[in-house]
Amino acid sequence: MAAMTAAMKEIEASSAGVAKIIKTIDEIAFQTNILALNAAVEAARAGEAGAGFAVVAEEVRNLAQRSAQSAQETAVNIDTAVSKTRHGVELSEKVAESLEQIVGKIRQVDELAAEVATASREQAQGIEQANTAVSQMDKVTQSNAASAEESASASEELNAQADQLKSAAQALLQIINGGTAQTTRALS
Repeated sequence: MAAMTAAMKEIEASSAGVAKIIKTIDEIAFQTNILALNAAVEAARAGEAGAGFAVVAEEVRNLAQRSAQSAQETAVNIDTAVSKTRHGVELSEKVAESLEQIVGKIRQVDELAAEVATASREQAQGIEQANTAVSQMDKVTQSNAASAEESASASEELNAQADQLKSAAQALLQIINGGTAQTTRALS
């Protein structure tokens, strides 16, 4: 973009140089026209002897006028080209500014994308940690459930043993009480 702007400025400078050359051509044409008029006057003074010279002077004057007219037309064309070149330079500068702004926005988007990527990684880590915690809680819950089942089973077994012990104690009491009653009767 900078190269295009520089090239357009060079064209503008070159056009200004050509405009100076055209001005010089216009001045030469003007002086040639005056010289042709002077030659025509001198040819008229010379009479018949200067008649051929008068024709040449007229042609030189016509050429000078055509050169001046062409120089003016070329000057107008160059002015138009210079104007368009200036407009092109202005447009290229605006385009360059717009591109700089676009590059700036792209950098901002890149920064935001990097922030989003970082946040996504952090969120993924958080989800992984939450999954690990839930998995550990599930293991603890399963372990607690197994322990509760074992405790319930042990409790039932203890109840059964307590019932057996109670039955054995009652049987022993009956034996003791029954034996005491028989011993008391026998002693009496």
